[in-house]
Amino acid sequence: MASEQKSPTPQSRRDVSCNLMNDCEKMDENIYHQIQYDRIDNLETRRENFSNYVLTICTGVLGITLANPNSLDSISIFFIFLFGFAINIISILFIKSTMPFIRMHQIRADEIRKQYDLKLSTINDLIIKPSPKITIRKKDYEFKRHNIYICLHWVIILFFAVVTIHSLLIPKDIN
Repeated sequence: MASEQKSPTPQSRRDVSCNLMNDCEKMDENIYHQIQYDRIDNLETRRENFSNYVLTICTGVLGITLANPNSLDSISIFFIFLFGFAINIISILFIKSTMPFIRMHQIRADEIRKQYDLKLSTINDLIIKPSPKITIRKKDYEFKRHNIYICLHWVIILFFAVVTIHSLLIPKDIN
């Protein structure tokens, strides 16, 4: 005897529909949560890539400048310093401009987690997050990745200034 298939009743359709909606809502929340971390990763990667490009350009310019210091006149040396100063300042400003957006995505992800996954939120709140700090003269300085990049750009600017001053003060060989 062939088995009869029952057609779904309106109530069973509604139950299936509700279960699918709950699953879809949960999936949407998870996707939205993941999108926030993807955006954070994208911003951090873009920021680090930009810094690395600037550092590579500065290293090349300094290498060329230091290889033939006597072949450059004072104006060229000054413009090389200005170039190095400008691109490092732009890089510092770019790093600082991404911070509010990263923080915004972190807050969004935290709110999503707190609202939709209480267990995960509780676990996350219990974990003590590392905070790399250096104390100098009773003042704490945070050395998170973005601060390290900013310090590195200031060091490069300082190095450009020292090389420029040194190059301008060295008497040129008139051969």
